[in-house]
Amino acid sequence: MAILIVEDEQDAAFLLNSYLTRKGYDVEIANNLKEAYLWFENYFFPIVLLDLNLPDGSGFDFLKWLNKSNKNCKVIINSAFDDEEERERAKQMGVNHFLSKPTDFKKISSVL
Repeated sequence: MAILIVEDEQDAAFLLNSYLTRKGYDVEIANNLKEAYLWFENYFFPIVLLDLNLPDGSGFDFLKWLNKSNKNCKVIINSAFDDEEERERAKQMGVNHFLSKPTDFKKISSVL
């Protein structure tokens, strides 16, 4: 199964990629929203692991686009911005899971 990681922190993206690849997932990385949109132009990812604070906008912008585009994929937010307001907004937008940074790989495994 394919996963798109949308994460601007290079070290975090590398660690997630390594972990998920070892678990048998096909993983691609987008370091910003522009790259995430480009990936979805040519591929479908059933799972998106999404950071909220990206250099060219908010992960919520990408989530809104996914919803409008009828992309039926599982979205897992992995973000340091995890206050109650963010969690509620994510829930209202159909996010499947909201995980806090620092990344807990066991939690990621459990929600996949």
